[in-house]
Amino acid sequence: MAEKWYTVEKITSENLFQGFKQVEQIEWVYAERAEETVLMRAADFFALAVPSQVWRHGRAFSPQIEIAWWQNRHGWQARMILTDSQQVPALDVLPWQAATALAPAPARERLLLLGERDPNAVTEPPAWRTARIPRLLTYPAQAGWGRVALLVQPYQDAGILATQRFLELQEGG
Repeated sequence: MAEKWYTVEKITSENLFQGFKQVEQIEWVYAERAEETVLMRAADFFALAVPSQVWRHGRAFSPQIEIAWWQNRHGWQARMILTDSQQVPALDVLPWQAATALAPAPARERLLLLGERDPNAVTEPPAWRTARIPRLLTYPAQAGWGRVALLVQPYQDAGILATQRFLELQEGG
């Protein structure tokens, strides 16, 4: 499967979020800010009444696309990986530059997320618990999933792990 890599630098978080809010292929968002870390369906994330600039870094993803963003001393920058050669039209408003693609590792990996489903929690989406974190964890999982796994594609540079691309959530068993 051919992939295209793009980067953009020195942009505002508002421009970035406006651009990828409209990308229908994005299914999930992982994002971090000082108060919390979230992993949720994209529509729910974009409906939050939280200013975009507080999310210091994160990833909006699906099997077709991943947009990773982070803040540095020069502003905001992002990396986009597409699974096919087509540019995503909604992101044409940003000055994306073609980037050198890293070599994908031979195998994808499944990372089990923390916690086990809490049958007593009355939340939507369902909640998971672990003794290591003193709060409920919510994952956008399907009904009946006992554990949740994140499928990732590792990438290497000179044979060394350089980054991972988030692909999708799966039942973890």
